[in-house]
Amino acid sequence: MENYNASNSYVDRPNAYRHICPYCGNVFYGRKNRIYCPINCKKDFNNNKAARKRERISEDIKTYSKNEEFLHEHCKNVDSTIKLDLSFARMSGFVFFDMYKLGKDEYDGKEWYKIGNYEYRVDEILRLMLIRKYKKANGHDNT
Repeated sequence: MENYNASNSYVDRPNAYRHICPYCGNVFYGRKNRIYCPINCKKDFNNNKAARKRERISEDIKTYSKNEEFLHEHCKNVDSTIKLDLSFARMSGFVFFDMYKLGKDEYDGKEWYKIGNYEYRVDEILRLMLIRKYKKANGHDNT
């Protein structure tokens, strides 16, 4: 019996499927569903994958902190909603992404995004960024 497909083929020996490890490129023999060679490739691949994920999370945390700092700098002495030019926010290094979505605000039916003690939304039509201090559902400031 011979079985050939892209990465493995049957050879006449116990556990006889020939594979090429996608991590190191070595040829090895093993079960049909084996992917990595028996050395350390699976462990190394998973460790590298986890390290890349930790790096992405670390970058997200840095971005979140920079965004929070930006909002605090522009809202620290203001109790009402302020308006900033969208291009100014982008040029100042503010990064917009959906990670902070709160849901629709009860007052104006728009979606606001929360960062620290602040929330913001973007009005693409007016090219503005609206920022306000975050308020809990009961209407009290979250300070």
